[in-house]
Amino acid sequence: MASATAKAALFDALASVAQALGSGRRAEIVDVLAQGERSVDELASEISQSVANTSQHLQVLARAGLVRSPASIVDGNPGRIEFELLAPLDAAEFDELEAALGRPVSRDAAPMLVDVGPRWVVAQLPDAAAVLALKPDFAATARQSARLGATGVTVYGRHADAMQAAIEVRAFAPAHGIDEDPVCGSGTGWPVSSAIMAVTMWARSRSSPS
Repeated sequence: MASATAKAALFDALASVAQALGSGRRAEIVDVLAQGERSVDELASEISQSVANTSQHLQVLARAGLVRSPASIVDGNPGRIEFELLAPLDAAEFDELEAALGRPVSRDAAPMLVDVGPRWVVAQLPDAAAVLALKPDFAATARQSARLGATGVTVYGRHADAMQAAIEVRAFAPAHGIDEDPVCGSGTGWPVSSAIMAVTMWARSRSSPS
């Protein structure tokens, strides 16, 4: 039942991400952000849209977990907010995550910090069996989550036989007193689907000629 719930949540979330990218302007925004951070004004200029329209597009992308908007003072201007495309964990964070999980994660889909309101580290394991067998170091997971400002870690792996479920998902949030989320339904569907889409867009941006 949990797997079926996770599968339904994943498909719902993937549909939302696909809908967010259904606009040519929003796809263009993702392409621009893949090249580096931009303010709303800069984005509006680069895609030849008004600031109001660009802001609306960014809100849709943010709700789908594809961009984040850390509000901070930039260049001494507190009114300037920059948006950035989500990026994979760096090498040190990657190694720390594998050590905490106690097993390798997929190199084909780099682990990512995904912001869908709550921030989750999302990582793909080789398969569903690896997800089910996982015995993470909760203390190490809590330390990394706290350092990254994340709620916790969500892992997923694909089933060889997708008749019952396409993927297996588990979520761990020991930094907040929950070693493992016993449900893993819609709460993890969003970050997983956003990570899948973000990894795809990131890889595409890195393989495109400059």
